[in-house]
Amino acid sequence: KSQLPSLSGVAQKNYMNILERVVQKVLDDQQNVRPIKELLQMLYVSLCGLVQDMGKSVLVGNINIWVHRMENILQWQQQLDSIQINRPTSTGMALTELPASLQLNIMQRFSDGRDLVSLGQVCPELRNLAEDRLLWKKL
Repeated sequence: KSQLPSLSGVAQKNYMNILERVVQKVLDDQQNVRPIKELLQMLYVSLCGLVQDMGKSVLVGNINIWVHRMENILQWQQQLDSIQINRPTSTGMALTELPASLQLNIMQRFSDGRDLVSLGQVCPELRNLAEDRLLWKKL
């Protein structure tokens, strides 16, 4: 349930101003997009319910101000949806690209069998190596 109705009119306005700055920072940096989108969605749903109850004076201010704020939230959501996140291309070598003897050497350094089990779930080749009896004897 939204805590907005418990805030004063000034606090509600400040909340929206801070939220606008946070959204702008996310748009500029293109980081933490998903949590902000989730926050905006929850806020929008809450505001829809609160605006419908406007006759009960749950929100401070003119209904048109709140409708404008809801439109801003929708606009922010659209801007966040348009962000294309580019995944960096890996320039390193994957564990599975190493020779099997080197992979085993790395696995011998594990101190917990759960790590071997987890690694063995990555792909069939690593599973075969992770089942090596000598690895398990050394744990």
